[in-house]
Amino acid sequence: MWNFKETIPAELELKIRAFDGLLILLVGLIYSSLLVGLIYYLVGLSFTKGFIHGLILGIFLGVFSCIFVYLNNYLILPKVRSISLWWMLSALLSFFIGIVSFFLAYTTLSLFKADFPYFLYKKEYLFILAVIIGVLTYLTGFLIFLFVRMRNRKEVYLRKAIEADFLSTLKLMNLHFLSNSLHTLLELTEVDPKLAEKFVRELTQFFRKVLTSKRMIPLKEELNFILTYANIERIRKGRIIQVDQNIDQLTLNIPIPAFTLQPLIENAITHGLPEEKDKPLNICLEAKLTGEILKIKVRNNGRPIIDFSSKTGLNLLQKRLELVGGKLYLESKDPPCFVIEIPTKEFKKKHESINR
Repeated sequence: MWNFKETIPAELELKIRAFDGLLILLVGLIYSSLLVGLIYYLVGLSFTKGFIHGLILGIFLGVFSCIFVYLNNYLILPKVRSISLWWMLSALLSFFIGIVSFFLAYTTLSLFKADFPYFLYKKEYLFILAVIIGVLTYLTGFLIFLFVRMRNRKEVYLRKAIEADFLSTLKLMNLHFLSNSLHTLLELTEVDPKLAEKFVRELTQFFRKVLTSKRMIPLKEELNFILTYANIERIRKGRIIQVDQNIDQLTLNIPIPAFTLQPLIENAITHGLPEEKDKPLNICLEAKLTGEILKIKVRNNGRPIIDFSSKTGLNLLQKRLELVGGKLYLESKDPPCFVIEIPTKEFKKKHESINR
């Protein structure tokens, strides 16, 4: 369970995405081009020439920054134990990147006999400018990392809030479900004690799963849970509810968020039971891999959907799936058919992050 007081792991808080890397590259190019162009202009040289020289500096800054991003994500963050130590290390690396990029750009331009401002021909000024570029590189990187950290924190807390909302809604649904089930049990103990005994076993298994389930479980465990839930509803409502499964064996061990299918099965039973009491409700579950996408269909032969609006349970389920790159959508109103899609490659990475 997410705890709002717990510390956010550094890998979640400070990890830089591909988009962030492009942002750093773009900022480096713009900042260095305009800065050098302005310096050239102030000392009486061509702004365009300075802009071009700054662009070359920006290219070196961008390349080294991308290397740093890679090292940060895959070597530094997985091993870091102290955020303070990470900030100190990042500051030194950013400063070093600025100095090295400056001297590489200067050497490259010297090879092409570029025309520099007079002070760049003096070693003492050259060193001072290298230090200034190093400091500016650190400050720019610091601002970008503050942005990354703030955004990552926001996403983590949003994930926690959605998970908390979903679990709270699930608890309320289960309390209502338990109340109705106990009422059913009282009736069964009088009219059919054997069926009452079976009902208690199914109910016990159901709530044991609810209380002990991990956040992510293999699809096969979710399917077993659904069968238990359908058995309880079959006895409670006294109706014929058949759950058929057409499951690709390759999908059985793929982890999905726990209780992903339960709201859809509940929705099918609540809104789909035929008016004729002797007519069965057939719910068909299909799961297959399409490339790197796990696609799960939940279809039933009950009453068609006339006016669909995403209720609280389904709305929270959709948001919960979005956290792992998945989605929920209504494929057909008659027969009612919902589809869940989860990209398994990305899901594996996000699943590992969420479970930390």
